[in-house]
Amino acid sequence: MFNDFTEKLTDLLSKKGFHAMVFAEGFFSMYRTDGNVLYYTACYDTDSAEADGLYQSRRFFDSAVEFGEQFNIRNIIIFNVYATSSSKKELNALIPNAPEAYAAQSVFEINYAVSLLDEKICYSKKQPYDLMSFDKMLKDCLSNENTLLHAVGDDGEPNIYDDDAAKVSGIRGGVLSYILILINAALLYFLIRGGGFDVPNLIRSGALLPFRYINGEYYRLFTSMFLHSGLLHFASNALWLYIIGTRTEQAFGKLWFVVIYLFSGLAGNVLSMFTVNAVSIGASGAVFGLVGAALAYTRVTKKHIGGLPFQTLLIIIIFNIGFGFMNEVINNAAHIGGLLAGFCAGYLIVKLKAIKIN
Repeated sequence: MFNDFTEKLTDLLSKKGFHAMVFAEGFFSMYRTDGNVLYYTACYDTDSAEADGLYQSRRFFDSAVEFGEQFNIRNIIIFNVYATSSSKKELNALIPNAPEAYAAQSVFEINYAVSLLDEKICYSKKQPYDLMSFDKMLKDCLSNENTLLHAVGDDGEPNIYDDDAAKVSGIRGGVLSYILILINAALLYFLIRGGGFDVPNLIRSGALLPFRYINGEYYRLFTSMFLHSGLLHFASNALWLYIIGTRTEQAFGKLWFVVIYLFSGLAGNVLSMFTVNAVSIGASGAVFGLVGAALAYTRVTKKHIGGLPFQTLLIIIIFNIGFGFMNEVINNAAHIGGLLAGFCAGYLIVKLKAIKIN
């Protein structure tokens, strides 16, 4: 079983630019250099007495450091895979603690324990998730398509996460974000066909009015979220829905994504209705709410959201709010109201653990 597993894994690693280093009974290692980073993979058959001795002595950790020093590389990422075909071994017990000698160095260990019999993967909850798609490679080496990843917490007990449901690593799978873009595009088309972007047509189509003119037509708080004043206005919000919306949808799940989007859009429009003395339309309040929720996610979890860290999101917010203050055409009240509502909603959802945080 171990030989079949390693054959598949070495093939996948080779396709990612890894080179063979050491191959022995019950053990292999491969490496790849990328600028000033050395990626080092070591795979152990913990059922093999020889490999288990290497695993216990951790001799190859020193080898990785020495190898990096030869290339004058200080940043080293070590992928350790501890495989077993035995049903008697506890997967979480196979994952060792990092040696104290590496604590002050730029050497990072990412550990996986793999049960070849049960086709389960166990990893430390503190480590980065799916770096270089390594998690996916391990899953592809096992025949069971429904393999679950077990995240080991501080108590040593595995918490099970469905890989496809919990992963937040890009822009794939944001179905509702794409649907919202299509809805907004369709309504833009009908708005153009119905008379264009003149104010009377916008009002007939559901634009938001100042509070003193609204005359009980509070449905405008909702309808105005799906109207735009032109192709550029639509393209801007569609782009942010694509960038931020897809990531937020994956992080919070479809239900909470819809809740955050609508709640933020309505909150932004309420603030706009009472503070802006002009006709107002656009999805930007709802979009800013998604940015706020993403900011809350990264702040609470200390993790990035689809590659966007807290600092990047903060810069995006400061730049856009600042630009809004310099351009009187932009409805900054809707932006700020949506942003605050989205941040509060996202913060509460994450703190109340209404979503699975990987």
